[in-house]
Amino acid sequence: MRYSVFEYSQEKLVSLGLDVVDALLLNWFSNFFCGNMNKKIFKTADGNLKIYGWVKISKIIEDLPVIGITSEKGIRLRFNSFVEKGILDRETINTQKGKKSFYRTTSIYDSLINTVAIEKVQEKTEKTSENSQRNCSSFAEENLTETQEKISQRKKTTYAKNQIENNDEKSPQGNCNSLADRNCNTFGQRNCSSLALNNSLFKDSLNKNSSTTSSNPVKTIQTAQFADKNSEEEVFLNIIIKLFGYNPCFNPNPYPIFVQNLKNCNLSLNYLEEYLTWIFADLKPRCKNKDNFVSYFFKSFTQPVYISKFAHIKKIEIQKLEEKKARQIICPVCGFVHDKNDYFCPNEECKYPGEMLNDENNIQKEKAIFQLKKNDNSKYQEYQKELNKLIEKYPFTKWFMNKDIKQEFDNLVSELEIKYLNIKKSA
Repeated sequence: MRYSVFEYSQEKLVSLGLDVVDALLLNWFSNFFCGNMNKKIFKTADGNLKIYGWVKISKIIEDLPVIGITSEKGIRLRFNSFVEKGILDRETINTQKGKKSFYRTTSIYDSLINTVAIEKVQEKTEKTSENSQRNCSSFAEENLTETQEKISQRKKTTYAKNQIENNDEKSPQGNCNSLADRNCNTFGQRNCSSLALNNSLFKDSLNKNSSTTSSNPVKTIQTAQFADKNSEEEVFLNIIIKLFGYNPCFNPNPYPIFVQNLKNCNLSLNYLEEYLTWIFADLKPRCKNKDNFVSYFFKSFTQPVYISKFAHIKKIEIQKLEEKKARQIICPVCGFVHDKNDYFCPNEECKYPGEMLNDENNIQKEKAIFQLKKNDNSKYQEYQKELNKLIEKYPFTKWFMNKDIKQEFDNLVSELEIKYLNIKKSA
């Protein structure tokens, strides 16, 4: 069986009940998310801020005619299935043009990414490196023995003279040491990469195990909670692999200078994934030659100018979130949290007007109607039917200027409220 379909393990795709169309849709989302996808930051249940990407269904139909799905409903059902299986996480917002769904990948998605083929290539490369190192050692030993035998046969004066003359020449042993050092460094780096790839459960959030969550990017780097430095670097490498779809094997390792620049710019490690995702999306369209993007990213993402720019953006975003939070109110009827400047409650099943927030009697009545509709819709329909009959019998033009008819209408409405809503008219 072939190891992978696109970058995903075929075995894990089958175990989750996914087909090749699902794999192509996930591949499209992953590539588009790292590109120019419209993104939005949401606060998750654990209090962390996460980046989500807006999926425009018509865009998928336009980009992927090969899947043969021409209806938005068909695509939407696929993405609903991804959410149900925990592969993607979704946040939905209401706008004037309708609902917009934003998605982000989860640890289950990360477990789909196939690393078997990569590991096999690494094993083959490591074996080649080991053979080179063994050959180098044998070559050094043979030449060293030969050199020692010749020296013992020479006179001390001749040996001293030859040592002076040959002082600047490269000996076989020197070449061996240089080659061995290079092999050792490369071998160590590959072991590190392999360790990160073998870590199949990608750490979704850097402060996932933290007892507290920092909302201010200007706070010290020490707010991030990790077991040790190795685990920090593994998380960093996993994020890089997630962005590129493979391990770009940066050399030299940029992590130490990157962490130092984060500290210098007062950016917390809690924002590591957000920063790397942001800088990846920011740099990609700027790189004219796509083949040089890895090198371009490697040279740029550690620079303080980009880190400080991101910290400034986060600071503004957090200020706006705090301002928005200060304006938020809870609808007294349905409990929906919304902006106090909204004329109506955004909840489609409520729509309670903001101008009546201080009318306790009306709030009690509307809350009872909302609960009736939610718990017993058939009884709610009966209530609405009888209320409409009263409105038809007593139109506004009929009782507006007649107090007796108005009183009669109010009494009949009160009887309906007692019957269906259990609300007694106040004295």
